Amino acid sequence: MVLRNVAMRALLLLAVVSVAYAAKGKEKEESADGPAASGLGGEYDITKLGAKPDGTTDCTEAVEEAWASACGSTGNPTIIIPKGDFLTGALNFTGPCKGDGLTIKLEGNLLASNDLAKFKSNWIEIMRVKKLSITGKGNIDGQGKAVWTKNSCQKNYNCKILPNSLVLDFCDDALIEGISIINSKFFHMNIFQCKGVTVKDVKVTAPGDSPNTDGIHMGDSSNVSIIDTTIGVGDDCISMGPGTTKVNISGVTCGPGHGISIGSLGRYKDEKDVTDITVKNCVLKGSSNGLRIK
Repeated sequence: MVLRNVAMRALLLLAVVSVAYAAKGKEKEESADGPAASGLGGEYDITKLGAKPDGTTDCTEAVEEAWASACGSTGNPTIIIPKGDFLTGALNFTGPCKGDGLTIKLEGNLLASNDLAKFKSNWIEIMRVKKLSITGKGNIDGQGKAVWTKNSCQKNYNCKILPNSLVLDFCDDALIEGISIINSKFFHMNIFQCKGVTVKDVKVTAPGDSPNTDGIHMGDSSNVSIIDTTIGVGDDCISMGPGTTKVNISGVTCGPGHGISIGSLGRYKDEKDVTDITVKNCVLKGSSNGLRIK
């Protein structure tokens, strides 16, 4: 009970923080006509802006500058994260963007800093972007092992909520394909007030005893597809909160974890229903639950 209350509190906090970041995003949008990170075809390579693939240099500024340039470009720009290890603090990618779509090509590894002072809320938060694609064979690595012992949320409602790894807020027509999201400090992926999100051929992994490391959570979102994806975590593999509708889950392998869950529901007045959920051709092995409504 405490755990689910904390999860709902995390979502409410997410909504508040999202509004706060919108103002910051407006500033970025106004300055998004800055210098391109690299050359031809609307490609923006973070190493051209000073990002070092050594796993120790803070690359936050370089990655956010690449976003500002790409988001301010017309056409279909691509941010290139090449092979190597790139350490960052909080990354706030805010639209709307000027082009017809934006791709983040992840071939290297993004590593989350273990200095919690660098995070006000989430690690990578993408807001108000249409036609976003995140593709490649790289990793989004939350490096959660170093801080999981600081998570007291299973016992303490007033605990400090650790950063979620990848958060999509108010995004339409998004594709997440081929990448791995691993060892998050808290939830691996959170989809909030989005329409038309496809997660395909993605691996989401953390140890089975890692606290609150839900695989993919969604709330108040519609037309979400999770296809041919492998999830093994320390909490729900997939969870669907209030207001979620038209979800297709197919070809998913879940375990370890707590299964595929609808809920928790019914805790708050005027809470929206969860409707039109399809789960098929999935394998749940080594999970504490199968499919459940809670």
